[in-house]
Amino acid sequence: MQSGRLELAASRVVGIDCLKGIAIIGVVLAHLEYPTRLSLDCMGYVHVFQNLLGWCVMAFFFCSGLLAKAPPQSVNEFTTWCVKRARRLLLPCLAFSLVYKTTLLLIGQTHFFQWHSPVPMGIGGWLSFLLIPEGPQFYFLPFLFVISLLCFFVMALIRSVWCLWGIVTAFHVFSGFWFSFPTHPYGPDSALLIAYTYAYIVGLLTTTAIGQKDLSVAVIMINLFLGVTAAILWRTDFFLFPIVPLILLRFFTTTRKLIMISRLHKLGEYSAAIYVWHAPLFLPFCSIVLHRLLAERFELLQVILTLATTIVLSCLLGQIIRHSPWLQVFQF
Repeated sequence: MQSGRLELAASRVVGIDCLKGIAIIGVVLAHLEYPTRLSLDCMGYVHVFQNLLGWCVMAFFFCSGLLAKAPPQSVNEFTTWCVKRARRLLLPCLAFSLVYKTTLLLIGQTHFFQWHSPVPMGIGGWLSFLLIPEGPQFYFLPFLFVISLLCFFVMALIRSVWCLWGIVTAFHVFSGFWFSFPTHPYGPDSALLIAYTYAYIVGLLTTTAIGQKDLSVAVIMINLFLGVTAAILWRTDFFLFPIVPLILLRFFTTTRKLIMISRLHKLGEYSAAIYVWHAPLFLPFCSIVLHRLLAERFELLQVILTLATTIVLSCLLGQIIRHSPWLQVFQF
């Protein structure tokens, strides 16, 4: 029995890493928007894959719910948890942003590239420079902090993840009454907060069903039914995106041996480093360099090599930070 539980836990970890491995490719691809260096036809192909992997950011909220620890049981525990959570998510967000902004400011002063990053002016400019996150992906960290904080606060009151799931699912399914649907299923649009929260809670719900085959299947089927129903009701595929990570996790967990051969889970292990370091530094830099090296030809090859080199450089930097105690402020 014990060996069976260990095998199940190992399959779950590998499955989560595989899910994050595919999702991080989608995140990097989502930010590959360079119409001045790529033709309309090539950007058309990029947009197709961006749509196919549109669930990528919701997958990270889903995985965060999966990996969440038990909720605090007292006021003191909750206060301690909030402080630790802020250090884990908000402090790295500010550190990343300051490093990016300073680096871009220095590079902009060289006038080597066409863009220019101006020096902040006045108190307002410097406050924005110090506090507003830089990069197209850093909304994830403060969003995750707020979502996890609210979810654990409500769970402390109602003591049931199923009740929490029911409340948020109702808001999610009927969100069309209050919000217009976002252009993309990812990004900092506040209208996405409900969908992100739903994905996080589905992750929490999935954790409670681990090891119970019938309940796991029931969680998938119930959420799939609601997602398809909402998609038909509102005539949009937006509601299908939060369901994809749930289905893929089930697939990866049940095909662990095949996944181990593919080594896809290794990419997922570095997903955090890739997420924070790929933009707005490595991705545009690699795109510019490869565009010039390939003499503005072989556009699809440019895209593939840009993705590959960005991911490799981000992994290398993440490895350096992981083994450098004085850089732990960049770990989240």
